[in-house]
Amino acid sequence: MKKIVLTLTILTLFAPNLLAQKIAHAFKWEAITIDGGAYIGIANSRKKALQEIEQLVTIKSGVERVVDYEIRYSPVVQESTKSIYDEFHTLTPDRANYVHLTKVDIEALQIEREWGRYNSLEFYKDALNIKKDKIAKKQLVNNVLVFDKFLFLTKNKKAKNIYLTHTAKK
Repeated sequence: MKKIVLTLTILTLFAPNLLAQKIAHAFKWEAITIDGGAYIGIANSRKKALQEIEQLVTIKSGVERVVDYEIRYSPVVQESTKSIYDEFHTLTPDRANYVHLTKVDIEALQIEREWGRYNSLEFYKDALNIKKDKIAKKQLVNNVLVFDKFLFLTKNKKAKNIYLTHTAKK
């Protein structure tokens, strides 16, 4: 009887810790582009996030020009022993501080969240005219869906329209 009580006590004390996921908090940021895409990144301070966005504003032009941005202090699930910043940098090409997702990438992420993998994959294949499922799945999973936990998917169409009408008058 004592062994059962001891086992139950140990399980009630330690089981929640075993099931809990590691949560890290970071400043997630998204900078929306004219063409509906977005640059995304994470930073350890609001100032660092603003500096990254400011750099993008100065160097990007054309349809990749930044028209709106948002920064949020948000929880991010850590699935590995790496810091959340190292994990993000290993996912980006050339260990960059940000990644660019196209409008199709963002729509595929939204479809994945609402309708599941099959529908997201079908949309991605059709939008990019990819014939083979295997190639589309590899691109979608490795280049787009890995960034899902770093996003909050804002789409401020009003800000983009104001920008477009303002620059069209000049």
